[in-house]
Amino acid sequence: MQITVQPVPVSRTLNQALRLLDETFASPEVRAYPRYLGVTITGDCNIKCIYCERQRGHNVRDYYFPTDLYEQMEPHFHAAQRVTLLGLGEPFMHKDFERMVRMAKAAGAECITTTNATMLNDRYRRMLVEIGLDYLGVSVDSPDPATFELMRAGAKYERIMEYIRALRDLKRELGVDRPRIGLCMTVSRDNVWHIPNMVRLAAELGAVDLHLQNVVLYRKEDAAMSVLGTWRMDWMVSRARKLAADLGIGLYYVPRDPYTPEFAPETKMSAPEKPGRACREAWTQFLVYDNGDVHPCCFTEETFGNLRQQSLEAIHFGEKATDFRRRIWEGKLPAACVDCGYLIRRDPAEAERNLAEARALLSQLSSDEERAVLSAALAETEARMAAPLPRSSVG
Repeated sequence: MQITVQPVPVSRTLNQALRLLDETFASPEVRAYPRYLGVTITGDCNIKCIYCERQRGHNVRDYYFPTDLYEQMEPHFHAAQRVTLLGLGEPFMHKDFERMVRMAKAAGAECITTTNATMLNDRYRRMLVEIGLDYLGVSVDSPDPATFELMRAGAKYERIMEYIRALRDLKRELGVDRPRIGLCMTVSRDNVWHIPNMVRLAAELGAVDLHLQNVVLYRKEDAAMSVLGTWRMDWMVSRARKLAADLGIGLYYVPRDPYTPEFAPETKMSAPEKPGRACREAWTQFLVYDNGDVHPCCFTEETFGNLRQQSLEAIHFGEKATDFRRRIWEGKLPAACVDCGYLIRRDPAEAERNLAEARALLSQLSSDEERAVLSAALAETEARMAAPLPRSSVG
């Protein structure tokens, strides 16, 4: 199905300025189009990771994101900074993966994805370089072959290492730096001790960073798998941060409640009311599922609308999305957000910096109409920042 589309009526520069104003968190309402767009490209996978929800008793569909729905989103790629192709499956298994990347890149957005690398053969390596994929996260849960193959059943450690090294060498041969390679590690009691050596492996493979995440728990009886908040995790992350700094590798770890939303109300350890908080994900991104449902992120079951029934613009600026942000803004957190590591405390100094950056972008706008839009938004944001916040929002 071929769809003719037009870019959203805002330049990327204006959208960047409006996004900076949104991220002053002076209001639950937003002016900018989504900065990040996530697409759950597939739920089909060719390996059986022991901690995946399909191995923990959940019925996971082997879906593929509809190409016509992706085309419907294309106008928003022109304002977005990044399009992320993600999901519970292996993205290379989607027949239109290459086309999806090309569409995002043609619109001027970055495009990133995460793979298990089992299909990263010569054809795929050359394709990724040719189409200009910006970032390829590779799921590698241990530098120890036996532990790796235990956790990622169906993947062979030596083959995966061979494929990643070959991509590193191909980039060097062609003199290109894309796609940047990152390693993604799901941490549990089985591999927590391996975190520092994962930093060393990242450096050897030519990766730019290492992302750590807690194992997600889909059943109460799996609670012992998690090392969140334990001395083991804290110690290993501390050692890894020092090593990463020495080796020039980025290390990213955001602790969050490991339980899925159906367990969240029973497992929360802190109060559901936290004044003075915000969430960049809720203000700046969307995650679109294969059925068209639009979510703020993958950690909550709340939906803002469906692309089969509404435009993404109507959903983004609509009542449900605004109400979700308002609950966070007022400190009355949705259950899935209470202990999320992405929740931040609103920082007046950062808000002032964002305001100054947005003001500086006025001179870069190409039309009087855009300058008028930004000038009005600046004045409104300044007034909101000067006004006292509701008592429930202060903390």
